[in-house]
Amino acid sequence: MLRRTSAINDLLQAVHPHFHNHPKNSCFLVLTKSCDLVPRGRDRQCKAPYIVIAPVRALDAVVQKHLDELNSADVKAALPVVGNRAKSKLSEFMQRLLNNNESGYFYLDAEDTDLPEDSVAFLNLSIAIKTNHHLQTCIDAKVLQLTDTFQAKLGWLLGQKYSRVGTPDMDADKARKKIAAALQTVAPGWTRLRLRL
Repeated sequence: MLRRTSAINDLLQAVHPHFHNHPKNSCFLVLTKSCDLVPRGRDRQCKAPYIVIAPVRALDAVVQKHLDELNSADVKAALPVVGNRAKSKLSEFMQRLLNNNESGYFYLDAEDTDLPEDSVAFLNLSIAIKTNHHLQTCIDAKVLQLTDTFQAKLGWLLGQKYSRVGTPDMDADKARKKIAAALQTVAPGWTRLRLRL
């Protein structure tokens, strides 16, 4: 975990101004494996040419973002209106998020740490900075480190995101026919019932 030191801020302003200017980016989580950031050999080079970092924001910001996506645009109110269905979906999202099973996010509990509040790393917003230019800046800004178990969990989440095997999609017409046949077999009255509504 990298705190926003003046050197980190200068670096971000130079190479990623949007991340520097975003007020909710409280700190950054390094996603590159630490073993790839150890200088080795006579030339003291790291295996990873880039350090990948993800912005970390308060848990409340993630919850609000998800709530905004769930809320109906048709409902206009001075205060937020949350229906039972949205509340249930938000609760399910929070359960996955807190257990680090929600794709695109990594939850960081503030209890017994130097984090000011429960936070979430936005894995989908990761950026890369050059290792040979910025490794020492990152080392100087290091404030926390994940335990081995959570390093493995983060690696698993990133693997799920980036190591998927690409396969061709089934032809759309063929897929529609298979879906219709399966639905007809499982629930033959379903089509007629739906038509009567």
